[in-house]
Amino acid sequence: MPPKAPKVKVAGKVFKAPDAAEDAEGKKELVELIDKIYNFYDEDQDGQIERIEMLDGEEKRCGRFDFGPAVRKKVIAWFKEAGAEGTPTDGMYLSKEKWAAAFTTLIAAESGADIAAEPGKVVAWLKEAYGPCFVTAKPVPAGTVAAVPADPSAPREPPTYPITVKLTELQGAIDEAASFDKTVLVLSSGLDQVETYLSYNTNSLVDCKQLIAEMFVHKTKSKEDAQEHIRGKISKAMNSNGMCLPLHIRMANSAFDWKAICGDKVPAELFSKKEMTVDVARKQNLFDDGHKFLLECDDRWKDYYVLITSTFDEEKSKEFLADKFPFYPEFATIIVDPTSIT
Repeated sequence: MPPKAPKVKVAGKVFKAPDAAEDAEGKKELVELIDKIYNFYDEDQDGQIERIEMLDGEEKRCGRFDFGPAVRKKVIAWFKEAGAEGTPTDGMYLSKEKWAAAFTTLIAAESGADIAAEPGKVVAWLKEAYGPCFVTAKPVPAGTVAAVPADPSAPREPPTYPITVKLTELQGAIDEAASFDKTVLVLSSGLDQVETYLSYNTNSLVDCKQLIAEMFVHKTKSKEDAQEHIRGKISKAMNSNGMCLPLHIRMANSAFDWKAICGDKVPAELFSKKEMTVDVARKQNLFDDGHKFLLECDDRWKDYYVLITSTFDEEKSKEFLADKFPFYPEFATIIVDPTSIT
């Protein structure tokens, strides 16, 4: 009776290595898997991996919350060492040939296996470590007419706002609006469940009802104190341990006057992502040069946007909020259908 096949421990898990017969088939499968992984990163299928494609791919593979600043730096370092050409400003690109050579070296080192002699063992490791790269779309059932895909070269257009969505569609609508660099205004028509629902998300929160109480009822905060408080929340949204977060402005049923609060410490450009660029934010001293460098190295700035929530309906929003916010006409107003909330 032959001895048991050795085991290899990889990424916290133990895999049983295939025997010699399995390794013969493993060589073919290994080539196929590496090709699938490459296509996973090369999103536009142009035969080279761009720096942002590399970062996006690794974020999808690792998971957003595990893909922090330290991991990003390692990915960029590997990308450059693999032979990427170009600059972060003009674009950095890694050819398929250079990627394949560097990736083969990487998986040999990470898997602890001999690629030539133990391809089956490497296949087992790849399936675990790079599992998200092999997820494909579900096939269309027989008899179903598949939708014609949109022309990928056609520019995306934002919806015509305001729009009305169900509560279950809200986060998708917010993400879409943010992708067009819109300040998002969510109206819940008198229902506070929407603000409660969104409060569970990770963000930097400004509670306007609390500010009103502190400034005008208890008088424990001056206007200057409130501006400092808000500025701190803005800075946290733009730089939260190296990452970016949404800035959630919770209005509830108030008409907090943001035009009155804006000034040197709270710039009016806050309410226009197109105006509040990385350069403008740095000039406003909302973060330092080190963080500016990180923002210019990848696309994490997309995770920062302003989300305003109110329990007003559309009519009350126009009546009580339109003159309280800079850039109000440019907002992406999303109305949550009250009937979708039980």
